[in-house]
Amino acid sequence: MLRTEQDRIKDIGAFDTPKNIAQFLATWAIRSPGDEVLDPGAGAGIFVEAALERLKELGKPLGDALRQIYAVELDNKRHADLLAKLRDRYRLQDTSHILREDFFNIVPSTDLSLEPSRALRVDAVIGNPPYVERARLRNVRAIQRKVLSGLKERIPLHSVTDMYAYFILHSTSFLRDQGRLAFIVSDTWLSMDFGKPIKEFLAKNFELKAIVGFDKRVFPDVLVRAILLLMEKKMEPNPQNRIAFIQLRSHEAVEKLHSILNGTSDGNGWAKVVRVQQTSLAPDESWSKYLKGSKVYFQVLQKPGMTTLGNLARVSIGLQTLRREFYMFDPEKAQQSGIESRFLEPIVVSPREALHLIQNKDDVCNYVLYCDLPKDKLRGTRLFDYIKLAEQQTTTPRGKRTIVKGIHNLPRIRKAGRVPWYNLKGEIERRCRGEILVPRRLYKKFVVVWNKAGVVANEDFINVHPKDPLSVQALLAILNSSVGELVSRVHGQLYGGGVFDLRPDDVKGLPIMNIEQLNLEEKTRLEKAYSGFIETGDRGLIDEVVNELLGLSEQQMKRLNNEIEDLRSLSEISKG
Repeated sequence: MLRTEQDRIKDIGAFDTPKNIAQFLATWAIRSPGDEVLDPGAGAGIFVEAALERLKELGKPLGDALRQIYAVELDNKRHADLLAKLRDRYRLQDTSHILREDFFNIVPSTDLSLEPSRALRVDAVIGNPPYVERARLRNVRAIQRKVLSGLKERIPLHSVTDMYAYFILHSTSFLRDQGRLAFIVSDTWLSMDFGKPIKEFLAKNFELKAIVGFDKRVFPDVLVRAILLLMEKKMEPNPQNRIAFIQLRSHEAVEKLHSILNGTSDGNGWAKVVRVQQTSLAPDESWSKYLKGSKVYFQVLQKPGMTTLGNLARVSIGLQTLRREFYMFDPEKAQQSGIESRFLEPIVVSPREALHLIQNKDDVCNYVLYCDLPKDKLRGTRLFDYIKLAEQQTTTPRGKRTIVKGIHNLPRIRKAGRVPWYNLKGEIERRCRGEILVPRRLYKKFVVVWNKAGVVANEDFINVHPKDPLSVQALLAILNSSVGELVSRVHGQLYGGGVFDLRPDDVKGLPIMNIEQLNLEEKTRLEKAYSGFIETGDRGLIDEVVNELLGLSEQQMKRLNNEIEDLRSLSEISKG
């Protein structure tokens, strides 16, 4: 297959940064005309030029400034283009500081007699580390070994850590005390599991000054959401240090960030700011909520009688069949296959299908295979013929080009350890009939479903199994309220395609009113409001009760609705 230039760019994770963002990061990180600067993934040289402009602004002659900037670029073509640009535009003669090298091969050192490609300490690290899709990463263990060798402590890096995270960690080894790092990176480390040890390490060794998000995409061709990471290396970080979590309306407003960082502004409509004491942040919590959440969200969290949904219910992902085309049946496929109805179970596969309430099994139209009998007990049935055919046909594992004979021999199916291999009954009965179904992906609409019929839910839902069976409708009222939508969107992971994605741990951690502390009359009011909501679709009926029980003022309710609209708009903007 012919590889295109686009394929090559994806392999190296190269996406050029807007000039105004590079200028801001350079201005913030470089504070003195004598500062030495490192760009560990130089690419087209946008940050090299921004560093030159900053040093000139601070009074450094151009020739001296060039000698204070180290740039690293692995890709031959981009390195050659960068050298040509610097020679042509800046008359650069000495190119020994513009290294064509694997950044992870460079060793930080204070011994300046060593070759610059093997020894380096600087006052500022700036740049846009490559964003390489995990599937394209190679030699992960070797990268981890090199990164850890430069750190003063070992940290438990995950095997699925993104490339940019390795750049962050390795870059910290090159900073002198009180040196600054200013990067533009993906926001995934703020909420994904691989980010936990990284957050713990950074919080212990740095004063995190700001994490800046954007309402609009910075890189139009990349689905990941970009943030700015601003931090300063400290031998002993100030325990009173407060991180500014800033959400900008657009990256055009980045020049105004200095006013927030120096305390002369708090956004004034062009940014949303939440300041959090660094020592209060836990590495195992999602830090992205501080970008998406704002004043009313944090006020709700402080209300008396709040808890998390995980304290009131068991939470689980819906059914993951691992081979949808074999296990799932729409009405036409079910009829054509002739499989006996006793081996098929109704399953809800989409929030659009479920609406607000699944009253009866007939309310859904799709089916899933539901049989735990061994194959020899199925002889003479249409299901036997269906299974036998599946075991004989050739197929391809997801994401692979190899051919496998038999669905049962697919690696994911074998790894699942189902007995017999087509048996989903245990998984279904253990976790896939939640009385409450939270949609896994949120776009514009938000409805939590009452699964009154107890149908099977697929992986597009998070199953909620209340510990108190009598609390189902009261919980549904709270979750379907405006407060419920606000906390769900704040805790969801927002991707570039415009979708808030909720994982089971996100749902488990949703802040919610503790119904165990409500009296009978308060629970009854919630249940009646929810019944009215089911009949009319009017969320105002439940909002009135929930807001009153939480003690929200009229001004707070207005702000709450504005915040929800902002989050919905954020979803819309991220999609485009």
